[in-house]
Amino acid sequence: MKQLRITEIGKNAVTANEPMLILFNQTATEEIRKVAVIHEELDKNQPFAIKKGDKILFGEQEYQVEEVGELANSSLAELGHVTIVFHLPTNEHHLPNSIYLLPSEVPEINVGTIITFQSEG
Repeated sequence: MKQLRITEIGKNAVTANEPMLILFNQTATEEIRKVAVIHEELDKNQPFAIKKGDKILFGEQEYQVEEVGELANSSLAELGHVTIVFHLPTNEHHLPNSIYLLPSEVPEINVGTIITFQSEG
């Protein structure tokens, strides 16, 4: 299990027409902070890899991992960065540093919301 706490939400981080959240750690630049959800890692240095079938919780809101891009785990571990997409990937929209979740609704988030990555085995 890996947990992140949201510390900042950029003014353009959540939009009605883009069902995604861009997560970044505290090293994000000012430009990135405008479109990102900034977080701090609660369990630093604990190895973890998310995979299809796992769950991600935003507070109490639960989502099923449908697909994990080939760079998502390393990007999250090294940069604290990953893009969370709330729909199934398509050929035109398949990003290597993304995690695709269902249901297709962006969760309600606030500063202080805990994001929990749960492995299903």
